[in-house]
Amino acid sequence: MTATKVNTAAKDWLLGLLKGVAPGSNGGIFFADTQELLDICEYEGVTPLLWHQILVNDLKPSLPPGLTTKLQALSLQYAAVNMLRQQELQRLIKLFHCEGLDFLILKGEALAVTCYPQPHLRTRADSDLLFSSKDAAEKAWQLLNLEGYQRFATLQGEFVGFQFPCQKTLVSGVSNNLDIHHKITNALWFAQRLDYVELKENSIGADYMGQPVSVLNPLYALIHACIHRTSNKSHETENRLIWLYDIHLLSGKLTLADWQKLLQICEEKNFAAIILEGLTSTAEAFGDNTPEIIVEHLAALANRQHAPIVNADSRLKHYLLDLSTHKGIKNNLRFLKEQLLPPPAYVTMKYGVKHKILLPWYYLKRVVDVIFKK
Repeated sequence: MTATKVNTAAKDWLLGLLKGVAPGSNGGIFFADTQELLDICEYEGVTPLLWHQILVNDLKPSLPPGLTTKLQALSLQYAAVNMLRQQELQRLIKLFHCEGLDFLILKGEALAVTCYPQPHLRTRADSDLLFSSKDAAEKAWQLLNLEGYQRFATLQGEFVGFQFPCQKTLVSGVSNNLDIHHKITNALWFAQRLDYVELKENSIGADYMGQPVSVLNPLYALIHACIHRTSNKSHETENRLIWLYDIHLLSGKLTLADWQKLLQICEEKNFAAIILEGLTSTAEAFGDNTPEIIVEHLAALANRQHAPIVNADSRLKHYLLDLSTHKGIKNNLRFLKEQLLPPPAYVTMKYGVKHKILLPWYYLKRVVDVIFKK
């Protein structure tokens, strides 16, 4: 399923349930295709959250048994898988602590244990960990490698490859996926504006199944959630409901002092349009937690600033924007080389090249993908 194929009316109906609105109060509409509803729930990342909201708001009697039975079963599966993955991550966190590695837990994994009533309600494909430097991230990888993790092909260089994914199949058969960062994102436009020192200074302590960890405070977590939303425009998934729900929960945690600091950060870092878009899209879906005066200030600030990242809705636009962040021909050429002409080992692994004689064709494919692939 893609963003363009999601049934808008069905999505709106699900939104009503997520907000605690009974079907009879939601235009009297019901969708007979239970599988379509479940597919949309999965695409939007809200299956267990929807079941939780149905129970909390006593909506089960007004829904067809076929739908509620499947939602309950899927939610139990999410809870079981989540427990296995959390137990594995808890073990790894302890290992990293023993090695003296400094890191932050980001995105869904952090929000699952700090914002949601139960961790499995925040669905996530992987766990994001941000380490203090590239050397620290590589040291973490050495430990993960010894623990049986497989590292996937990523670009590597001075201007590319700020994170890499790795995976391990647990004894239960469940795969555990990690995304290891040494910058907050691969997008240079953002990465150069938020370094590890600033993020660490604006982190708070949290408990991860008995292990102490650091996560971003609600203000910086909100900023990161809006950045993540913008970064997914090229995939047309920026308004997935689970990501908007993150912003909804985080904005509800901010104090007046936080909102004032947010305006200051937006002024300094050219974030006004990014934050405004995230808050506006969230308000349209789940209601508004943002003070009206803050929205007005953000709108005025966004009109004065120029944030090209807001309109980067394709890979090519992202690459061109990253290219524009470098100063000097030498750095620009280095970036292009790292992006378009990675080492043969990367191309071989990335595209599954069977014969070396085919490498030139796959390098051409690499260039075409950068220019044309969404």
